[in-house]
Amino acid sequence: MSTATTETFTNGSAAEYREALLRAACHLALERDTVVRLTEALSGRAWKDCGPDELTTVVQYLRTAIRYAVAKQTHSLSERPWEA
Repeated sequence: MSTATTETFTNGSAAEYREALLRAACHLALERDTVVRLTEALSGRAWKDCGPDELTTVVQYLRTAIRYAVAKQTHSLSERPWEA
């Protein structure tokens, strides 16, 4: 995660971080329960106990998943241009 993002992410309460993650995930069409379960699974902690460190892990996980999906889609399209 970039320094600017990390600095921004460490200037509020744990509850604010959790709400910010939920708002961002909403833009990805992820439901609240999905984000909560993912966070708990990745962190091994209850949602209400997760703070910046745990949420940073979730953000990095989602970013990696999105990059992988985009790369896979781009690669697939470049191999089969007639299906586009």
